This record gives sequence, structure tokens and C-alpha cells, in this order.
Amino acid sequence: MKIDAVLAAVVVNIGSLTKAELGSAIKSSRTELLNHCTDRDLVPVPPTTVLPADLTAEMVHSTIYGTKMRERTAGREIYNLIKNRTPARRCSYCGVSTANTLDHVLEKSVWPYLSVVPENLVPACSDCNSHLRGRSIGNGEGKFHLYYENLPTQPWIECQLTESAPIATTFVYKRPPSYPLALWNRLQNTVDAIGLSRLYAANAPRIVRKAARNLERLGRIEDRADHMKEMVGDYEDFDRFGYEYLTTYALSRSDWFIDAGYTLAL
Repeated sequence: MKIDAVLAAVVVNIGSLTKAELGSAIKSSRTELLNHCTDRDLVPVPPTTVLPADLTAEMVHSTIYGTKMRERTAGREIYNLIKNRTPARRCSYCGVSTANTLDHVLEKSVWPYLSVVPENLVPACSDCNSHLRGRSIGNGEGKFHLYYENLPTQPWIECQLTESAPIATTFVYKRPPSYPLALWNRLQNTVDAIGLSRLYAANAPRIVRKAARNLERLGRIEDRADHMKEMVGDYEDFDRFGYEYLTTYALSRSDWFIDAGYTLAL
């Protein structure tokens, strides 16, 4: 998204800060952010310290983000464009709930000029946004930047199936050996904060029941095994690390479930 379109929608005079000065400050902060993003090193992004004496960070971000972007027509169109750019409009963090707000990777209370910069805004659900509040990359607690830091290409979260009644699922994290430890720590900080394993476990029973109903209609074990492989492929195309795929993959590898265990979920 063009930064000029954002500026046209949100920049106004705020106290002694003129429109030209505010626009320049936003552009300068964005350039610094992008330089750090390119270097894959967001930790040293300095907080905003240059504000006119009559203004606070809250006064700036509450005006340009809270009022001009989130509430007013022109800015709200930009807000919605950013919010709706995820697959199936799901939260970028949990992938379970609907993205109904925007998360600031670098907190607007510390980096107010970045509060309207698209590269700092991640579509999120209200719960994830709340859980991640205060966990900016730059404050030492760590937050994963989904735009500029790569998730592991190898499996990093696994569904473990309890092969007994009641059928239960547990989701565990495992760092791939080749994945940088610093990135892993930020990723784990993020998924721990939003309770990803708990969310996945809470939603997995729906997938287990769906698979069981499908298998009930198939007579031969071979047909049931083939069907589970098809389900795995369908969900893999959507999200290889989503709870649907991970649950289905675990079920497809369970001879117990395909043989007769699925009947416990009917």
C-alpha cells in the first residue's frame, strides 16, 4: 500500500505539529523501520523521542490512528484493506478467529509515528491483539514480525493424538535444528502469549468429528486411509501449520483411528 495514500487520509495539524512536519516524521520513521526489516534486525529500532513539548505519544497516535484511520471514512477504507488481506480473513497470529482489528508490531504508545504505517500493522483478532499488547520487539520480551521474519519451513508445531476414549489432541512446539534460536525465542514468545496450543486443542475436536463422520460412510480400511490422505492434502493447501492440517495429519497416521477408533468421535 502506498504510504502517500495513508498520509493523505490521516495527516492533520496536531497542536504545534504541522501537517508537513507530521507527514515527514511518519515517512522518516517508516524508512527507519524498513531499514531494520530489510536487515532482519528489529530489536534496535529506537523509540520515538522527538515530539513537540505540547504533545504526547498518546495525543499523536490517538489522532492519526484512533480517529483518522480507524474511525473516519478515508482512513477506515485503508484500515479495512489492511485488516482483510489475510487468507479467509483469519487472524494472522492464531489462524483461528476472524481478524477484526490491527495489531501494532511496534507499540503505538512508544512509536506513535508508526501507528499508521502499513508495514507495522498486522491483521489480528481482538484476543490476540490484547494478549500481545506490550510485547513489542524492541522492549526485550520479543514479538515475531510475520511480514519480515520467516516462519520455519520444517514442521515446528505437532499434533499428538490420544488413542483412547475420549479422543484428545495436544499441540507441542519443536524448534527445527537449523532454525535460528533468537527467531525461535521470539516465535515461541508470540505463540505462548496468545495461547496457540490451547486454541488449537480447543478447535481440533471439530476436525476429529468431521473426519469420523466421513470415515463412517466408507466400508474398507483402504478407502478410509485414502480419504484421510485427501483431507490432509486439502488442508495443507490452506495452511500447513494450521490446526486443521495438523489434526488431520495426525489422524491420517493413526492406524488405530482409521481402523475403528474414529467411531469414538461419532
